[in-house]
Amino acid sequence: MERDKSGKLWIGSYLGGLDCYDGNTFTRYLPLDENYCNSSIYSLYADERNQLWIGTLGEGLYNFDLNTSEWTHFGTSDKLNPLFSDNVYAISTGSPDELYIGTELGVNILNTTNQKMSSFRGTRDNSYVFRSKAINAIYLDSRNLLWIGSNN
Repeated sequence: MERDKSGKLWIGSYLGGLDCYDGNTFTRYLPLDENYCNSSIYSLYADERNQLWIGTLGEGLYNFDLNTSEWTHFGTSDKLNPLFSDNVYAISTGSPDELYIGTELGVNILNTTNQKMSSFRGTRDNSYVFRSKAINAIYLDSRNLLWIGSNN
């Protein structure tokens, strides 16, 4: 569940799709868009720009622009900016222009301004330090330290 800037509550579920509760009524968003039919949502994140980020099991990452109702999809099949995996377990922000995406196979960083994807393997030289590549939690604390949780 995630609350957006306007106070609406977004609820994602396994095989149940995406619902929004505005305080009075529920609205169902299923399928997420006309090109994809995955209804298994694992993670949600609403950012300061009124964008809802939706992590799915098997279809990657969606961005739902709450201002324009437009959908954007990011996945492993993107030739220029692929995700590590289409199983997205965690989403968090680093700055207004950075989104951290925890997947089954590591961490991707999306620049939300230019939509360029990069990767983070745990060190500055991009070598892996995680015992498990499956990233289940990402959190940036008040000291600007990035906390990453995995299976091990």
